[in-house]
Amino acid sequence: AIGFSGGGYEIAGLMNILHNQNRFPEDYAPDEVDAVSDKLETAGLIYPAFSFEGLMPMMNSCFRREQLETETQRKRLTEEYNITEHFCSADIPQFLAYGEKDFMIPASQVRKYIAKLEGTNPAHVILNSMSSMHGMGMASHSRKIFGRRHFMHKYLAWYKKTTA
Repeated sequence: AIGFSGGGYEIAGLMNILHNQNRFPEDYAPDEVDAVSDKLETAGLIYPAFSFEGLMPMMNSCFRREQLETETQRKRLTEEYNITEHFCSADIPQFLAYGEKDFMIPASQVRKYIAKLEGTNPAHVILNSMSSMHGMGMASHSRKIFGRRHFMHKYLAWYKKTTA
C-alpha cells in the first residue's frame, strides 16, 4: 500500500492502530470477508501525517463536527489516533519520504515516527529533503535533491527489491 499526505496517515493508521482490531458494532455479524488478513506486505508513506496535533483542517476532514466541539474531545481524538504513540508495525517494511520544509505536516512529527521505526525495523528506507515542502515529488528541485530519478522511481525500485 502507498499513501500520500492524508493517505499516508490512513496507511500508517491501518498498520499501527487498526490492524487486527475489532471495531465493528456489537450487532455486526462477521462473514468470510472479515476473515481475510488486513496485514500489509509493505507500506509507502509519502509526506505522511502521523498525528492530528496542530492539524485542525485534517481533523475536520476525518471527524464529524460534533466530535470536535470541545478541546477535551479534540485532545482525546488526537491521543487516540496518534500513530507514533501506537507504533506496532515493526514487522512491515516501510518506505518513507518527506520534506523538512513541509508547510502542512510538521517534520517533527515525521522524525518522531522515524525514531520508532529505526529502533525496530531494519527493512525501511527514508528519503528526506531538507529544502522540500509538501508534495515534494512534483517540484523540480526535489528531483535534484533525490537524484535524477523522481522519488517514485526510488519507491518502485525499493518495492520490487523488498517483495522479490
